[in-house]
This record gives sequence, C-alpha cells and structure tokens, in this order.
Amino acid sequence: MSAIGVGVDLVEVARTRKMLEEKGAHVYDRLLTAAEAEYCRSRPDPAEHVAVRLAAKEAVYKALQGRASGGATSKSRARPTDGLTSH
Repeated sequence: MSAIGVGVDLVEVARTRKMLEEKGAHVYDRLLTAAEAEYCRSRPDPAEHVAVRLAAKEAVYKALQGRASGGATSKSRARPTDGLTSH
C-alpha cells in the first residue's frame, strides 16, 4: 500500500476547550461520530481528545485534497487504538 498524500495539522486544546464551552453538544454532534463523541466525553479532559480528532480529520483532508474523488466529503474517524480510518 502506498501513500496518496501527507497531511499534518495541529489544533490548540485551549481553543477546542473554549469551543466546547461555547457550543456544547453541537460540537460533538456536528464534528464527531457518535463513537468518537462517546469516547471523548468519557475522558477526564474531553477537549484534549476532541482536539486530537479534529487535527486528525483535517490532516486526512489535507492528504486527500485534490488526489481522491470525494476527499472533502468522505468521512474519517480517529480511533483511540488503531489510528485513523477513512470511510
């Protein structure tokens, strides 16, 4: 299997924390899968885990941008045990 692109992204935890405080459940519903939201909410500091997932999703988007049909519309999810899978 060869790589089709490389994507890197950083998301500030403080900014994510503020977003969660201001928008609450809307962030989980809009930006994460149900499984991701459940996992993040179960952690002592959900903002850290939400930030990681948002960064991973953005990195996948950057890696696929212009290289795969439907790159911007494909769903991706970050999994705590085995990295990132794209659907």
